[in-house]
Order: sequence, then C-alpha cells, then structure tokens
Amino acid sequence: VEIGEMGAARQKLQSELSIARDIQRAMLSPPRRVRAGATELHACAVLEAAKEVGGDFYSFIERGEGELWFAIGDVSDKGVPAALFMARAVTILEVAAHASASPDQVLAEASRRLAEGNDTCMFATVLCGHLDVRSGRCTLASAGHDAPLLLHADGRVETLPVEAGPPLGFEASAAFPLWHGSLQPGASLLAFTDGVTEAFDADDQAYGSERLVAALQRGDDAADLCRRVIADVHEFTGAAPQSDDITVLAIRLDPLAATHADALANTRAGAAADPQALPQENPHADTTDRPR
Repeated sequence: VEIGEMGAARQKLQSELSIARDIQRAMLSPPRRVRAGATELHACAVLEAAKEVGGDFYSFIERGEGELWFAIGDVSDKGVPAALFMARAVTILEVAAHASASPDQVLAEASRRLAEGNDTCMFATVLCGHLDVRSGRCTLASAGHDAPLLLHADGRVETLPVEAGPPLGFEASAAFPLWHGSLQPGASLLAFTDGVTEAFDADDQAYGSERLVAALQRGDDAADLCRRVIADVHEFTGAAPQSDDITVLAIRLDPLAATHADALANTRAGAAADPQALPQENPHADTTDRPR
C-alpha cells in the first residue's frame, strides 16, 4: 500500500509540475515583428529549462508605435522556487516597462519591488532594452547580466560595453548605467543567459563565449540565430546532462522590401500629381473580341 501511495504522490507531483510548466511557458512572449518607416524588426527567443520548471525568462513589449521593449533574465535558483520568483519578476518588469521612460528606470523600479518581502534572498540578473525601429536607436541597462553581442551586417561580432548594475532582489538600487547605441539594417542583437556560455560537456569543459561568437551567421534571421546557437550548444555538450536553463534572445533589423501593393500605391500617388505618369490607353486600339 505504501509503495502505491508513493507512486500516486509522485504522479500527482509530476502532474502539478507539468501544469506549472505550461503556466510558465504561457507567460513568455511570442515572436514579434514590428514595422516602422523603411525598416522591419524581428524578435525571437528560445528557452530550454533544465528541469520541469526553471528560472530563465524573457519578454517582448510593444508600448508605442514602432518601438520594442525587451528583457531577458536568469533567476539564481532552479525548480519551483525559481519559477515563482521568475513569475513575479516578469510581471513587475512588464508593468515597469509600460510606465518608464528608459531601461534603467525599468530596472530601478523592478529592483525596489523585488527587494520587498524577499525573505529567501533570491535574485535575478536582467538585461533590459528599448529599440526604436525607425531610427535603430537602442538603449540598454543591465542588472548583473552578461553583456549582449551585436552581429553587424558584414559579419563582425561586437560585445556591447553595457556596464552592469547589481542583480535584482538583494536590495533596492537605482545604479543601472544606461548604454546608448544603434542597430543598422542587417544587424542583429543577441542576448543570452549564462546557461549558454556555462554549458559543460562530458569532460567538464565550458561552451564559452568564443564558441558562441563563432556560431553566429550574419545571414540568419532572429529565429535562425536562436536555433543555431541552441543546436551548437547541444552539439558541444553531447550526452552530458543539462545543468542550467538555456535562453537565447535575438533581435534583427532589416530593410523593409517594398511589396507590389506599395509600389502600385506609389505609382498611383505619383499619377495624381502627373496624369502622364500612367500608361495612356490607345484610342485607336481594336477592342473587339476575336475567336481564339
């Protein structure tokens, strides 16, 4: 009987963890496409938890026209406690993003809120950013998070010098230096959690930042970048068990190709100013039906 009860309890726990996993995944943002002017932004992220539920998270927030706010984070623990702290962090960050003027203000507000009643002393590293799609202007702020990479259109990879403030949760802080820069069309921003660079193979060797840089391909869209990095991490680790959550977030800017409808609209707009711009019908053309 005792063995049967233990089996039933284990099955119930597994069911509850599966429900918690589904709830946690539902909190994560779907991919985003944002168009403004002659530019289109594509944002995507991939998260693979080491356990049924985890502490990594990301969020995309469209607040204004042609703008994208985003965040990626890593909670200090794993499992159910990390998942609960993660849910609280995501909610607080999204609310703060809707009410703040810059990423450093988002982190300052989240720092204050997450430090309240944090008796377990859990914390999260977070990278928060804002991107104006039309101009490519980007601002970033970090709460103890790894610096992101910028993949230029020509294939060069640059580690962005984002100065990190303290992680969120220990104590309230407003010391989050703001980084200013820009993304040019064809460039991609890649952010990640330390589960990527600190993934270990069977020989206890870490994946590392150099291999991450080598895995990036300039022609990839945001989704392909995420998939390529995740696949390369798994190829490196092989049969070694995954010890930490793995999350990759990519944002790419591309010139917006004119569609046929756009071209036609432009032609008609020009014709309104100059009627000779449109092809003129030949008044002498024979329009009678002929058998075929």
